[in-house]
Amino acid sequence: MTASIKELDIKIIGKSIAGIVCHQYHHLGDIVVILDDKKNAKAIKLASLSGNVELHTIDNESIERIQLTGNGRVYLFHTKSKIYLVNDQNKIVEDSSKWHDHYFDELSNGFYRQDALEHWYDIEGFKMQETVFLKDDVLTCLNTKKSKQSISFKNQPIYISANKQLIQVGKVVLDLELKVVKYFGEKITGLGNVNISFGENDVLQEVKLGLEAKAFINEFTHEPFVYGDDIIVRHEGGFQYGQTRVEIFHSNKNAYALQGSSNNFLSFNGKPLQIDVNKYVHFNNSELVQASDGNTNFFFDLIKNRPFQLPQNEDINITELDNKYVRIGTEKMFNVSGPRHRFVVSEKTGQVFSLDEGSIEPEKLEDPEILKQYFGFATIDGQRKLFSKKHGKVLHFGVNALEVSEIKSSTSEKLINAIDTNGNKLVLDLRSGFDDISLATTGGDKIFEVYGAALNIGNKTLHHVFVETLGGNTKRVIDINQKELPCFTLPKNLKQISDQEILSVFAGNFISGIEEDKTVIDGKEFVSAYFESFSGKHFPVILEKASGQPIHLEGVGHRNELAMSWVEYSLSNTFYLGRNRMVGVRTLTEDLKETELLFSIQQLSSWLPFYDHYLPILKQVIEVKDAMNASWNYHLFELKESAKEKEYIAVEKKAPHRILADKKTGSYHPRIVKGKNKSVRSPEELNTLQRFFYTDTGDLVEVE
Repeated sequence: MTASIKELDIKIIGKSIAGIVCHQYHHLGDIVVILDDKKNAKAIKLASLSGNVELHTIDNESIERIQLTGNGRVYLFHTKSKIYLVNDQNKIVEDSSKWHDHYFDELSNGFYRQDALEHWYDIEGFKMQETVFLKDDVLTCLNTKKSKQSISFKNQPIYISANKQLIQVGKVVLDLELKVVKYFGEKITGLGNVNISFGENDVLQEVKLGLEAKAFINEFTHEPFVYGDDIIVRHEGGFQYGQTRVEIFHSNKNAYALQGSSNNFLSFNGKPLQIDVNKYVHFNNSELVQASDGNTNFFFDLIKNRPFQLPQNEDINITELDNKYVRIGTEKMFNVSGPRHRFVVSEKTGQVFSLDEGSIEPEKLEDPEILKQYFGFATIDGQRKLFSKKHGKVLHFGVNALEVSEIKSSTSEKLINAIDTNGNKLVLDLRSGFDDISLATTGGDKIFEVYGAALNIGNKTLHHVFVETLGGNTKRVIDINQKELPCFTLPKNLKQISDQEILSVFAGNFISGIEEDKTVIDGKEFVSAYFESFSGKHFPVILEKASGQPIHLEGVGHRNELAMSWVEYSLSNTFYLGRNRMVGVRTLTEDLKETELLFSIQQLSSWLPFYDHYLPILKQVIEVKDAMNASWNYHLFELKESAKEKEYIAVEKKAPHRILADKKTGSYHPRIVKGKNKSVRSPEELNTLQRFFYTDTGDLVEVE
């Protein structure tokens, strides 16, 4: 093969063949493509070189032009009717009947073809991802079938604008014709990140000038974007108002708003408008934004492209219009301002809103945080006042016709904290409905604050409140299930001694507070509360949750004592006397002395029957820890009142929790044990011989 190539070199190089002098050649199977020094080319049948030279043809058509591609393996043969893509073995790869368009880049000898879907493919048949690209020092644009070569292109990044109309290579920006694009004759050094389209060919592209300056041009026409002689340098953003979009641009001096197209600057009386993009209102199918012409502020109608005016005041521009509305029935009410006054208008009718049968035109309406479907606040002569949305009237309360300026959130749905127009607290009573709202009072005293969660005690629903009394402001608990909102008290019929008529000093005392937590003992629920005694001092008290009654226990001498708090030891440990769960409480006597009692949870009583008598009043339980008593585990229950030495009764620990007793005159009496260190023997522990010697062994007797 080497010899034949050398022979071919000697035979044709420098020779005149088919009318051209061969400068170089390419061997393609059975043909030779020869080129002169001006790149003119001929395809000659290899076998004809020895005699009469014969030109290569395709489909009996002569080849009019030959182009060599950059990869050196594929050639373009042009006949009169077609172009053929031929490989280095003279095999036709494809012909132009399959191409929608094609481009041969003579700078890089690159070949590209396009299909019917306008997709471009390179010489190898791979689909092109970009129609503008840079290879080495050649920039190619397939859209315009242009190429440009420059040594300055080498190793430079390439950027293309959003609509592929502008190309940045290094510090140069070109159009699709690969011509340099300039801004008023100044070189553009790069493409910015902002590209704003108003549709079709109306697109603004940010460009860089020099090192830091920026401007805008039309991406398609390359015209500079200016307002008069004011150069636009920055885009603030696009803002959607209903179906209308506004783009905000800035020069170094002014802001400009555009709507719909790049030449539609929002203006009034020939002055461009400055738009407050955060003040937008949709009002009766109009898109309104607050604008300024440099002298005055007003709302501008983006639909009608003019300042917004109300139908009944067409000569007054609206300077303020709240974007929050107050709904009254099916209508939306907007707060508006003109140059001289403030008022409220209906979006539906455009009429000025009024209260009290048209006698009052509020300056402003607001919704409260709660109950806004029923009430609103109207500013009248600069003062905020509560009004009924249903009746359209300002509300007045009490004999002094108080007006409310604020509704505070509340834990109650029936009683609402509020503040009157003088700044004083009060409570609104909504129990009769929203049409019959009133001032909350208890016993003729004003309730000025409700707090805490509702508590269900017995058949009552209770709320904590502050009450304004002659003695000053004080805490009370009221029952909202009764019309008069009475204060919750200790029972008014509480007796000093249960079977006598003398009332307890605690009877009718005010409850000042109730804890939310509850104590559950053997299925019964109790809550802790506080009451105000006749001395003015506050004491704790235990209430039974199911009845709301205090635990009022008979004490020594039968005078009742009020249970104040639990003895924790008796709650965390279980003590029984017969079937009675015995629990300790700290108590308050009629003369306000504090002591302790044991009582039966089952009977809520401190006196427990024992045969024909009662067991003595008990104070507390003493744990006995003595090795001698291992065969009989018992508790000592201390008597509340005893002689100088403490006295106890012994009760077995295990069921049925019998008591050690002696039989006297045909009846059992509890054996009194003096001193807790003395061992107590169980009668069941002694044998027959011991019983003979112990004459008073006693008996273990059940308690009913």
